[in-house]
Amino acid sequence: MVGTSIKSILAFALLMGIASQANADTWRHVDQQAKDIERATKQLRTEVSHYRKTRFYGQLIGATAKLKGKAIVVHNIADHSHNVKSLKLAIEHLERTFHDAEYLFDRAEANAVKGDGYIQGNTAHVKQLLNAIGACIHNLQRDLVLLNRAITTKKRVVTYRAPVKVNRYSNSYGAYGSRSSYRSPYGNSRFGIKF
Repeated sequence: MVGTSIKSILAFALLMGIASQANADTWRHVDQQAKDIERATKQLRTEVSHYRKTRFYGQLIGATAKLKGKAIVVHNIADHSHNVKSLKLAIEHLERTFHDAEYLFDRAEANAVKGDGYIQGNTAHVKQLLNAIGACIHNLQRDLVLLNRAITTKKRVVTYRAPVKVNRYSNSYGAYGSRSSYRSPYGNSRFGIKF
């Protein structure tokens, strides 16, 4: 009996250790994705110079700076606080900021094709950077789902309820017996049927 309980305690501790390690790996992955977004937005910022002769140039500078700032917030949460609610909000803001920046780049490209402004050089690598940032954001959203699952499974508490103790009828024509015991499931018979 004692050996069984020790084995179950060790198994539980092992599972908690594995879950804790998986949680730490997920936070590490979130941190890495945020660093990748920071790096990509830094490169994107240098590529904004191609759009200098468009009317979106100033907005593109601001959008890339804001995008980098949002990535830094995600990085700080993953590196220091490990707060899942804050991470969720930060990822939502990061995604919204990314879509705003992507829209500006697309508008500048479309307007330049129509003759509204001029883009200097080839900007195919700008779209590649935007796609890479979008992929990192989707990875962050998947990591957020994993972290939420880890929280919900940790908070689940199993409570034990002792069986109800009831008095049994004695064999003497309905009088209550003096001894009490636990009620067997589905009645008193072996098959759950009372005769």
